Amino acid sequence: IIGLAIPTIMVAENWDDHDRSDRYFSVDAAKNYLETCAPNAIIFTGGDNDTFPLWYVQEVEGVRTDVRVVVLSYFNTDWYISQMMRDAYESEPLPFGLSLKNYQQGGLNDYLPVVENPNIKGAINANRFLDLIKEERKALQIPLSTGSYYNSVPAKAMFMNVDVNKVKSLGIVPENLKDRIVDRMQWSIKGRGLEKSDLAVIDLLANSNWERPIYMNTTSLASVNFDIRKYAVQEGIAYRILPIQNPNPQDYQVDLERMYDNVMNKYQWRELDNPDVYYSEDYRNFCLNHRSAFNSLAISLMEDGQYDKAAEVVAKSLEVMPNKSIPYDYFNMQQVGILLELDQLETNGGSEVDAPSNLKSMADNISEITVKNTSEMLDYMIRKQNYNLQEMQQMLISLNTITRAYRSSGYNEEAKKYEEIFNKYYQTFQNASR
Repeated sequence: IIGLAIPTIMVAENWDDHDRSDRYFSVDAAKNYLETCAPNAIIFTGGDNDTFPLWYVQEVEGVRTDVRVVVLSYFNTDWYISQMMRDAYESEPLPFGLSLKNYQQGGLNDYLPVVENPNIKGAINANRFLDLIKEERKALQIPLSTGSYYNSVPAKAMFMNVDVNKVKSLGIVPENLKDRIVDRMQWSIKGRGLEKSDLAVIDLLANSNWERPIYMNTTSLASVNFDIRKYAVQEGIAYRILPIQNPNPQDYQVDLERMYDNVMNKYQWRELDNPDVYYSEDYRNFCLNHRSAFNSLAISLMEDGQYDKAAEVVAKSLEVMPNKSIPYDYFNMQQVGILLELDQLETNGGSEVDAPSNLKSMADNISEITVKNTSEMLDYMIRKQNYNLQEMQQMLISLNTITRAYRSSGYNEEAKKYEEIFNKYYQTFQNASR
């Protein structure tokens, strides 16, 4: 009897931590990625967790099999590139300009270090560079100690000319970003060279002729070794590469019409509002990029003067991912500022923000819940003298974000209250950091 009690206790205590019942967001997020993409698109992913769910919904549920999912890390192998040169379901072969020989393992292009040619001033033409690789020009090759050779990159930057009339005729330029279209895209190489996967991405950019849509998720956009982010246009939780240059690369530029339709109408959110479903911390983090996307869309709509839609977007975010099931995080702190700014526009008559009308109370609710939870956790750390400095810093950033949001919107009483709470714990954090 005593021996049987042990597994019984283990089951009783651990069952809820391992229960996956009604947890669908891995699948729904994969569908959301695919539904973001235009027909016959290519979407680059960064690794297992953001790839396998996409393969599942394509292979098992038959969702958007016209989209080719490409794992960026696998793109460093010739066998995977060979697969990409063939049909897959409704997806056509990828439009490579280089041949499979140029991508063979152990060949000239496994890694391409930057060896700047003093005769090249500025950037090198990407199309010309690809031609030199195809021709196996000796001028690019550098010897290795093993006796073999690698191709090199003769300049730290590359450019690609754009046929603006062709791009406009395809109708792929968002209405709100038409003034940003460029006739030349230029990027710098981030590190000391390009990997084979980077070469393959540049190959596709140069040879897609803008007829084959190319998308990246957050991971792959950060993983490529050249700074293409300034040409990324957010259409949801994925980013389309277009000859549209962002004047502020620190923020993403947004296709307002397409992203609004994706987030508000196409995306799925099954059971994320159900508090009875168990969401582990790791799984909850999986939702963060969706909350971030809501915020990016809302801010861009406000900048465009579409205040009603911005309010609807924030309300939708709080509806599908409420605190009771997916606890509020830093992106919800950002929403406090968005809601208060919209509230000021409504109050001051600068704009008619009709939906929803309880903007201030929504911001207050997020703030009160966050401050309560943060204070309880910080009080516990102080009481136990068990300081997690990184976690404390994140919580203090949240408190400071809330404080600044109320102050900038003129709610001085609330700002003072939250500032006092912030200062109380900030002093403890400073002492613990010493």
